[in-house]
Amino acid sequence: MSLLLDLLPLILAAALVPLYPILLLLVLLGEGGLRTAIAFVAGLLAVRLAQGWLERNNRPILIGVSLVFGLWFLAKGVTGLMG
Repeated sequence: MSLLLDLLPLILAAALVPLYPILLLLVLLGEGGLRTAIAFVAGLLAVRLAQGWLERNNRPILIGVSLVFGLWFLAKGVTGLMG
């Protein structure tokens, strides 16, 4: 059972792969279809590039966000104690 659950994402992905050409044809046949398809591909590319950048810079982003929130909480705490 565990093996089946581990392979479930691969099984679902294999089932969805043949749908891409059909969906692309349906989009291209519609009004403004080529423009929609180009926008979809450009959006997909932008998301993949952003995901790669976030994965490569995971640690500096985490440090920066933690520093900002830490300073903000420190300032709120100090002003709460002072006033």
